[in-house]
Amino acid sequence: MVDLRKRFGRLVAAYRKRRGLTQAALSEACQLSHDMIARIEGGKAGASFESIERIALALDVDPAELFISAGAR
Repeated sequence: MVDLRKRFGRLVAAYRKRRGLTQAALSEACQLSHDMIARIEGGKAGASFESIERIALALDVDPAELFISAGAR
């Protein structure tokens, strides 16, 4: 089974790229550090519920979409 952090990170990156955002732009939009976004996308760090909500809001997706691989196709 794929590590949930890695799957979440890949989906955040996919949605971010789909929206045409850089990691820096996403970090500014969700008020998380650029380093934290990079670590989340790389599967090196988990995200709190609050951070997940901020990221989803910045990406204009339902938070659940960030855990469902079919959503980033």
